[in-house]
Formats: sequence, structure tokens, C-alpha cells
Amino acid sequence: MKSHIRQNRAARWLAHVEHWRHSGMSKAAYCTAHGLNFSSFRYWLRKSRAASVDVSALPPAIVPLAVEGKIHLKFQTV
Repeated sequence: MKSHIRQNRAARWLAHVEHWRHSGMSKAAYCTAHGLNFSSFRYWLRKSRAASVDVSALPPAIVPLAVEGKIHLKFQTV
């Protein structure tokens, strides 16, 4: 059970990292806009770079939805 929780947490954070990379926003601005802890975000960013993780291979955890020109994130449990 713990590994499933860890895997889901990793998928969520790595999806945020990938979304940030395509957002054009600074790390701080992205974290503020999405209510993320900046230190945790930096941890997962370093982890993604060190491991060269292929985020597309992970189960989807965040689904971006465009509503009236805004992006909203919907979290799914796997």
C-alpha cells in the first residue's frame, strides 16, 4: 500500500514538473499559482533531472482542463 501511495505522489509531483516546464512561468510563480510548496517542488525537479524520469510512462495523476481560457488541474486517484 505504501508503495502505491509513493508512486501516486511521485506521479503527481512529476506531472507538475512537466507542466511547469511547458508553462513559461518561473518556479516560484508556478508554485504560488498551484498552491505547491516551493521546496518540495525543487526536490521533485532535482529528482526528475537526476533520474531522467519519463513522465509519460507514469500513470496520469493530473488532467489539465481548459475552461474559458484558464487551466484547471483535476487530481485523479489511480
